[in-house]
Amino acid sequence: MSKATLLQADTRPQAWDDWRRITGMKAEPASQQTLEHFYLTLQAAAAGVGVAIAPYAVVRDDLDRGQLVAPFGFVPDGTSYHLLSRRPPEQDARVRQLTAWLRTQTTQLETDSDQA
Repeated sequence: MSKATLLQADTRPQAWDDWRRITGMKAEPASQQTLEHFYLTLQAAAAGVGVAIAPYAVVRDDLDRGQLVAPFGFVPDGTSYHLLSRRPPEQDARVRQLTAWLRTQTTQLETDSDQA
């Protein structure tokens, strides 16, 4: 890390601080570059500009293609997504189907990230 350029996203300004806190790593980067969005940080990382931080679900395909690597693996950070609906799922078959599909996808992502 001490020779790397950290790619920071304006949309997630605390990401690296959170990562350091969670992992206990204290190394300071050689430099830091801030970009407008974390997707830009991923493109810059793939181009060799520096190292980025992102959720596994977002980078899974890039990892599979070998465009990115996760040298430190993935660590849970306590964030989550929530499905919101006007009506309870039991009142709408479409919402039930979507919820079931999302749970299946989430389980697969969790399994895959544990193996990454």
